Amino acid sequence: MQPPCEVMVNDFLPSIRGAVAHELSSRGYSQSRIAALLGITQARVSNYLSTDRSRFEAELIRKFNVGSDEVERYASLLAEDLTRSQVDGIFTLYSIWKNLLFSGSICSIHQTEYGVSRQCSVCMELHRPQIREERRVADFGDLSILENLREAARLLEDSFEFPLVMPEVSVNIAFCRPNSKTNSDVAAFPGRINRVHGRAKALIPPEFGCSNHMARVLMIFNRKYPFIRSVMNIKYDSRVELAIEKLGLSKTETHLVVTERKKSSKTGKLGQLESDIALKNLKSNKDEQVLRRLEACELPVSPSERRGKQPEESERKEKEEVAEERVFLVIDKGGEGLEPITYVLGQTPVDVCRVALKIAKNYHQSL
Repeated sequence: MQPPCEVMVNDFLPSIRGAVAHELSSRGYSQSRIAALLGITQARVSNYLSTDRSRFEAELIRKFNVGSDEVERYASLLAEDLTRSQVDGIFTLYSIWKNLLFSGSICSIHQTEYGVSRQCSVCMELHRPQIREERRVADFGDLSILENLREAARLLEDSFEFPLVMPEVSVNIAFCRPNSKTNSDVAAFPGRINRVHGRAKALIPPEFGCSNHMARVLMIFNRKYPFIRSVMNIKYDSRVELAIEKLGLSKTETHLVVTERKKSSKTGKLGQLESDIALKNLKSNKDEQVLRRLEACELPVSPSERRGKQPEESERKEKEEVAEERVFLVIDKGGEGLEPITYVLGQTPVDVCRVALKIAKNYHQSL
């Protein structure tokens, strides 16, 4: 076994599992459910919970040279993603690990415990985000996707007002390639953009194929409106609503999707309307409730834009000054166990972030 794998198995996984087990327990999950989510035995979960959480966090801080805020956020993100989907949890765990390798946090362990040369930089070079991702997308001819995402994140990180509109589930920004076919064509931030010391912070650089939920949201709209290639999420409350109205932004609100039963061949009567997202049928996957509502949304766009064409001259006259004016907001007011969210949709991450920052500034002024 190579040193990076040994360090992950022997040093990283036990400590991060312990921290995540405590995080899940604090959210009310039973030991048996935590064991199922983490893929370990209930006895191991009991052992983790009998040990103080601070010991696991202190071990991660000491061995991997990360801050206490980062450790707490990693545990929170992994807990959130595991309860959403084990696939999402694995993606986030792998992204955190790659980021630690690139940052050089594991070099000292390799050097002291495995005799690796101090001149070695293989892990850092192999997992350098920009090089790795640009090589991967070079064949697609669109290297600007990741840079646009990084620029969008910088805009958010520089704003002291933006954290006011960050939701509890944190923020992510997704950007897809032209003519996208699958979620792997969508780039986003692994682990999302989080609140750190009162500011937005992208802990891990953007990658392709790392955000299942936001990728699915984006693909819903991109298939219907090809010019929509980016989406981000901010919170929704009465002040966000007021800011949207003051700014005169285009908005749409999701509603319960209903379907009609076919007329009975015997009676000829129409069956009762039934919710297509009844909680009893979708209790195990809350994301599906949101996705089905979003699928039913229609944006107020011109017929030419819906077909993927540029607006006609007469349609474009008032829109060509600023790209942000082709940004659309979709409000989902959530439900039981679902946080209300405002989805900001547009052509590029920078476009949608500029609109989100306008909302945040107006939000701050209303306080």
